[in-house]
Amino acid sequence: MVAKIILSRPKIGFDARCPKCKTRQVVSVPIVDYNCSNCKTHFQEEVQVSIYFTIAKKLIQATAHNNEVVIVGERSESVVFHTKDELKPRSKNDDDIFHTMLAIKHDFELQKNIEVSDITTCMDFDYMVSCTSCGTCRNCVVCSHCNKSYVPKKVKSGEKRFTCPDCGLKHHRPTLAKLVDGKCQYCGSAQIHPTKFAAAEKCPKCGGDKISPARKIPVYKLVLKRQPRFELEEVKEDD
Repeated sequence: MVAKIILSRPKIGFDARCPKCKTRQVVSVPIVDYNCSNCKTHFQEEVQVSIYFTIAKKLIQATAHNNEVVIVGERSESVVFHTKDELKPRSKNDDDIFHTMLAIKHDFELQKNIEVSDITTCMDFDYMVSCTSCGTCRNCVVCSHCNKSYVPKKVKSGEKRFTCPDCGLKHHRPTLAKLVDGKCQYCGSAQIHPTKFAAAEKCPKCGGDKISPARKIPVYKLVLKRQPRFELEEVKEDD
């Protein structure tokens, strides 16, 4: 019974609509405005979501139901590295991942019933893969009302005008297109963002089985393992 947890920088996002062109898009929350409940002082702060906080529940569940939990976090692929200290963070993301692992390591060492490994750096496989049969077209959109695929017009300022040529409505959604020779089946554009998803045998969007192989990436790694006397027994299924 081995579980794997992948650390990453969480993002808080919400659906937004441009008040001018009415385009819907998902944006992240960079700054939060709030007033102190005690002194009523007004603050503005950048959103900094704790990685440890966001995976705490998953970590507790994984250690409760498994004898071993492997924790990995993707490292920066920067060419800048430190030969004398391979663990030294190369970026802000590296630093956040590394210190999250340090906190986890410290907390579980205090529990005494779990063997905690050293933090190491190694190569692992990216958990995200791409479908080579479909993707999101960056050139055309689909009308939300009549399902007509069309390329929005551009005015002199470079602004796109989303008006369906069939029904005249402006509501639209991104085009999920099957690829024909690497191009969009509707408009023939090569500006395609591949469908990405957690490793699986088939694409969740088109059902295709042409999946790109997972690439190797540098990661930090930490292993939590129950001591032999506390190991859980394997649950055997009835014949």
